[in-house]
Amino acid sequence: MLNRLLGMEDSQARWTSSSSNLVITPATEDALLHAEASIIASAKAAEEQDVMSTTTSAEPKLVLFADAAEAGQRLHADLAQVGARLVRAVLVGQWPYGVTLDIRADGHPLQHGSPITTPTLDPMPMLSAARCTEVLDKFAINIRTASVGVPTVSPEEPSAEPPAASKEAAPERLLPSVSVHQSATTAIARIGRMVIEGPAATVGFPRRTDAFHMLVLLSEHRQGLQRGTAYDLLWPEADPTIDRERFHGPLRELRGKLCRALGRPTSSGKIVIQRLASGYRLNPDLVTTDLWQIHDALTRAATATDPTTRHAALQAAVAAYTGPILNGSPYSWAETAARDLDQKITKALMQLADLETEPDAAITHLAAAIDIDPYAEHLYRAQMKLLAQHGRAAEIHKTYERLCEVLRALDTALRPASQTSDLYRRLTSTITPARPRPLKGLQNQERSRRHPA
Repeated sequence: MLNRLLGMEDSQARWTSSSSNLVITPATEDALLHAEASIIASAKAAEEQDVMSTTTSAEPKLVLFADAAEAGQRLHADLAQVGARLVRAVLVGQWPYGVTLDIRADGHPLQHGSPITTPTLDPMPMLSAARCTEVLDKFAINIRTASVGVPTVSPEEPSAEPPAASKEAAPERLLPSVSVHQSATTAIARIGRMVIEGPAATVGFPRRTDAFHMLVLLSEHRQGLQRGTAYDLLWPEADPTIDRERFHGPLRELRGKLCRALGRPTSSGKIVIQRLASGYRLNPDLVTTDLWQIHDALTRAATATDPTTRHAALQAAVAAYTGPILNGSPYSWAETAARDLDQKITKALMQLADLETEPDAAITHLAAAIDIDPYAEHLYRAQMKLLAQHGRAAEIHKTYERLCEVLRALDTALRPASQTSDLYRRLTSTITPARPRPLKGLQNQERSRRHPA
């Protein structure tokens, strides 16, 4: 980045610093990691006291110079975490999250090629490459320059030895920074499967721990989960002012799992799960969940103005569903959340069946809806009507018999509702002749054969 700013793109200048006020890293990834560590260190004390940081200094504590294309979405997430209270960024290149300004050689800012006269955007002081080098020298910057592909070797050093710079240990390999077009570097929490899938690892929950329930609550409270709400839902008997670890323990565990899935150091936990005025929030630039995907897809389907778009959105919602959630959870809110999700998916499957032009596809959607909610008789009725439209009498019988078996498993006295049984008889009588019943005499004769006196 320094080479680019100084017009030295064609060189291999290596910059190091012995000053605590200036940190020069070999790559943008390392600079972002340093900035995140600074954010975490500044916010740690405030978070432990359970209050938001009240830093109000006029100048931020850290100014980051970086390439906008390399910093991308990851930097956007970091800046959203703290605003301008702790970090300010000077970026080179187009910034897709705000206004991009061009700075002329005389320091005047331009927007879309036109001068800006806003009073808050005065001409910026400019440094030539030579002057910048002088300023850097004051911070004990050492420059070792070589032409591309040819290492510099001083006369005192034997030619067989590499330059001193090459002896330095290579920086730890980090995952690439998240960019706008690199969705593969985000993690997705699949609540139905109890796993977090990320670019570095798939991390699971062996059981429904408090950390897993907290993940569900963060998914349900997308804009922010208040600590008091978490206590009310998970630990209503605990006093939040005394038993603070009841909340922060699962939070640390969940942050650690998300960092492992993303391939980030555990120190980035407060970036992955942010603390905002609205509460604790999964960082949407780094994490998504299957519940969010389902909600967003259903919203698109509800607002779609044409059948093709609506069909695609409903398909996306159904594809994101990975099965029932929170089975066996001891919390009443969990049972409600699970039931609401299943109802949304079964409704989406019914809507898909109505939109399908191929009978087999529509029948498959209704069968999938029945698998999710095997006690919903209206699904069986819809399935039988659809089968009747295509003359599939045998499958109508099987559908009705399945309902009877499901009800008998609950209680041997349960029978389908009259609305369902009447529909079954009406449909089967119009498609095929009613099945003839054996004559009473033949029944008795058959019994006598099997059970001789």
